[in-house]
Parts: sequence; structure tokens; C-alpha cells
Amino acid sequence: DYGKTFMEFSDESPARQCIDVAQEALRQVSDQAVEDYWIRLTLAQTYFLQAQQLEKEDRYSAAIEHYELSRSE
Repeated sequence: DYGKTFMEFSDESPARQCIDVAQEALRQVSDQAVEDYWIRLTLAQTYFLQAQQLEKEDRYSAAIEHYELSRSE
């Protein structure tokens, strides 16, 4: 139930919810540790994984946005 209290509950797949929770946790930590290479790298990976999933769902503009977020980290 951690995801339900940490973020708003969504009807997406459990795997997608896990990525969303991980990404939100990493975003919050990243704000406090801007210079931490490993946190930024892991956050970029979550954006990349979301972009791949969005591409599979034929949601190309959202996928491109997530690829750009991944690249900017």
C-alpha cells in the first residue's frame, strides 16, 4: 500500500505503478542531491523505461517527451 499513500492511486498496470512510484521517489531525492550522479542516472533510466512503454502503446508524443527527459538527466 506504500504506492497508494505516496502517490495518488492509478488504474495502470502494477508494473507501471512501480515505475511511477520509483520515479517520484527519485525526483524528490534528486531535488535534494542535485550533484549525485547515480540518482540522476537512475532517474533517467525510469524516464527511458516509461518512454519505451509509451511507444509500445502508440503514444508517440508522450514517448518523445519522456525520451527527452531521459536525455536531459
